Amino acid sequence: MRPEKQHIKFSNVFSFVDSSIRDSVFPGCVLAIGFSNSLATYPFGKLTYDNNSQNVTSKTIYDVASLTKPIVTTTSIMILLQKKKISLNDPIYKYIPEWLIKNNYKWRKRITVKMLLLHSSGLASHLHHYRLIKDREKFLDIVIHNHLSHEPDRSIEYSDLNFILLGEIIERITNQSLYTFAKKNIFLPLGMRSTMFNPPRNLIKNIAPTEIDNTYRKRLIHGEVHDIKAWAMGGISGHAGLFSTADDISKFAQMLLNEGTYKGHRVLDKKIIKKFIKRYTINNSSRALGWDVPTKNSSSGNYFSKSSYGHTGFTGTSLWIDPKRKLFVVFLTNRIYPTRLNEKIKQVRPKLHDLVIEELD
Repeated sequence: MRPEKQHIKFSNVFSFVDSSIRDSVFPGCVLAIGFSNSLATYPFGKLTYDNNSQNVTSKTIYDVASLTKPIVTTTSIMILLQKKKISLNDPIYKYIPEWLIKNNYKWRKRITVKMLLLHSSGLASHLHHYRLIKDREKFLDIVIHNHLSHEPDRSIEYSDLNFILLGEIIERITNQSLYTFAKKNIFLPLGMRSTMFNPPRNLIKNIAPTEIDNTYRKRLIHGEVHDIKAWAMGGISGHAGLFSTADDISKFAQMLLNEGTYKGHRVLDKKIIKKFIKRYTINNSSRALGWDVPTKNSSSGNYFSKSSYGHTGFTGTSLWIDPKRKLFVVFLTNRIYPTRLNEKIKQVRPKLHDLVIEELD
């Protein structure tokens, strides 16, 4: 499905996306470009590679995977910071007392909320030697007791475990599920009506399928969270599990570009936004709090300014925001359909972002 002709200014972008679909990078996608308070959303391709598959539309819902981290968990922490319910320098054990176990005790005692957001806690990038159990409390216990891989605040090592713990902290502070808190404080104020965890089955025709899971669930994953850790936790976690549309994520991005407001409603304080999108560098590795930042070989390409911030999702999703240009790009695909072995999107993302800026400039 090609965009309408009046959007011809992005003709090189459209041609590149069309060629990516022909090259089986993904069966379809939705691209949303926000620039100076204007928004254009473009659907391409189909939900699967089957010729009889339905077309992607602007209302297609995607499993956005790790975009859950900035949209839900990081933003929830920012809101709690505004409400003075939490501090970035609070130690983890203040909220999760069982965190202080004998293994790595001295290191664990030092780990703070800020370190979790920055991925500098020392938590391992993966869980090892565990038996998968679809039980939230048992799985969380495995995460809490997992060994640290290095001393805190000495390096940045991206790990889902940081955000699983942040999600738990949010729930313990608010006495609400992460979904309930996010819905009340983020989704409803922004009008993100197609954003949710555990979507109901009646929406499945509007949801892009992800991977054929031949390891655990032995079926096509469609309408349920793809990430196996989030699935083990019941579909709601601080690191993954969110389903959304390009239009909804655009509202979220526009709110950030507008320094915390959307259509007159303030969600975040601009001083807190500034604090969270600041670049931190540890041993030549850089991130912001809950966000990635442009670095060499970044998915943002070559032209996003140094003040930019963004994130990607394993399923084939991304959001990049450039406050200097007043620009954001939402790119939602199901590139892991039918298998995660397809990694062509790694070359497509930076090229796509470069083309967007080249045509805008």
